[in-house]
Amino acid sequence: VCALSIHCSCNVNMMLPALHSSIAAVSLLPLAQSLPASFVSSSRLHLFCSNNGSTASASTSSGIRLCSTPPQSEPPQSSPTAENRNGGDRASGCPFSMSFPRYRIDLSSASSVRKRSKSSNNKTGGDGVIGGLFSGIRQGMDKSAAERRYARDARNGRLFFADCSVPPEYVARARGVENETGAEGGVSEDKLLSGMEGMRAAAHFWRAVANLVTNAQEHRDDSDSPSLGGELQRTVLAFTGGGSALQLQCQRLADIAAWLEDSILSGSIEDTARCPVIHVEVDEESPLPTVTLQTRQGSSNTIEKAYVDNKNDAPSAEITEERIKHWVRRILVDLSICPFTKATNRSGQGLGDLGIPTGRIAYHYSDAGPSAIPRLLADVWEAMVDMMNCGAGGKEGVSSILLAAPGFDTKFPLWAGPVFSLLESGVGAAGAEPLVGVVCFHPEYATPDGSSWPGFGHMHSVPRLRKWVDEEDPNFSKTLSDDDVAAGGAWQRRTPHSVINVLRADQLEAAEGKRTSPQMYTRNIRVLVGKEEGIGSEKLLEDLSSERKQRLPT
Repeated sequence: VCALSIHCSCNVNMMLPALHSSIAAVSLLPLAQSLPASFVSSSRLHLFCSNNGSTASASTSSGIRLCSTPPQSEPPQSSPTAENRNGGDRASGCPFSMSFPRYRIDLSSASSVRKRSKSSNNKTGGDGVIGGLFSGIRQGMDKSAAERRYARDARNGRLFFADCSVPPEYVARARGVENETGAEGGVSEDKLLSGMEGMRAAAHFWRAVANLVTNAQEHRDDSDSPSLGGELQRTVLAFTGGGSALQLQCQRLADIAAWLEDSILSGSIEDTARCPVIHVEVDEESPLPTVTLQTRQGSSNTIEKAYVDNKNDAPSAEITEERIKHWVRRILVDLSICPFTKATNRSGQGLGDLGIPTGRIAYHYSDAGPSAIPRLLADVWEAMVDMMNCGAGGKEGVSSILLAAPGFDTKFPLWAGPVFSLLESGVGAAGAEPLVGVVCFHPEYATPDGSSWPGFGHMHSVPRLRKWVDEEDPNFSKTLSDDDVAAGGAWQRRTPHSVINVLRADQLEAAEGKRTSPQMYTRNIRVLVGKEEGIGSEKLLEDLSSERKQRLPT
């Protein structure tokens, strides 16, 4: 139930506004380690997260980038929009806080699809008139029709069918947790099923995009264009087994991919110039929800094997997991920064009286870097699907996910901004809001300064933290400068590597009613940076640096 992060801000993809404060406190969220007062972390947030301008940086012996105040720069005029880009360059010069502009991904093009899906029967047999014994027959007919429609792609091995069906036992597990807790607010089984189908669709979609990116990178020297055998690389992905919402989910995923395509081509997202551009189109005439994916002509000049080079420098999955677990133990468990995490392998403790079972913390790893963002998204979505398949409790149940991606450790603006915009908008596109929330952790996390709303899943702003400390302990508050308050928030989010924390929505809601925010955050700030009994930023930085040195690859 808690999350980490190292070089970036945290973000939670909570679509339920009521869960905002619970997200910030319950998951492995409340921990982050920030740099001393002589340094400034800057970042960029996204859709629900914000994004910040470029940063000047230096490196410590441990490899942690120490960001100075970002230079003044003009915000981009095209999508994605980035407001208050220079929020980190505040007059106060606070090194632990910043303004979080937000990227916005427009999903409005799916509105017409919504109307069609409501008025039409389910073609794939998941929940429409055609069901039962006839669903398999109809699906087989639709697959045959798709093969005829894309005969050339089928012959060349470019047509793939993505099964989004959810086994009944998986739905029962999700239904069982809701029935026990009531935490999901009476979410219907149809919505739970649709969300789980949407998660599968997103996993298939981003893996297909990622495979095209990888192929383009590996064959970048084959020709002057991103092609193989004289043709642009292409994949046709037809989704099967889902309900009537699958067409809408398909269109929304395509909208998100279009945003990424436009952002890379326009140069509005830094550090992604090396990423091959993939163009996605929805085939509205296909008998199944279908998208065509194709490398974009002329993008070959930007294609490089940066992700391969990055892997040579990044720590292994085993070493990364060991470092993250050490951080969980040091910050979340030993310091009790997260009240619902009592061990490095399980979380959700203390919520049993609300019907929330204790489950495993699933540690995952992605070797993706800035030039392979689609692969990161695929890794995250596949981890989510696995979490839902395992259920919430029991020996194999998964309470939360900590997915580390060391390739983004020096790319906080990219991580906190575009990457988490893609994740958060993806949760909404998949209809997975009743199931999960996404939280961002990073080594250079900065507390929102209150000048803008950073989005769900981020640390509360400096003004809000100050208000809570004032209410809880006025005398203690007088000993803290705004920089101290910001540092106390930031250190609850800084982790050895860039981390995506995926949390179950029902846990977030249950935890919201279990804790008292003013009391918890006042205590955390006191423990981390209090003038008398606090650990202090210098020691926290030293400990974080030590974690990053553990079992370094030779």
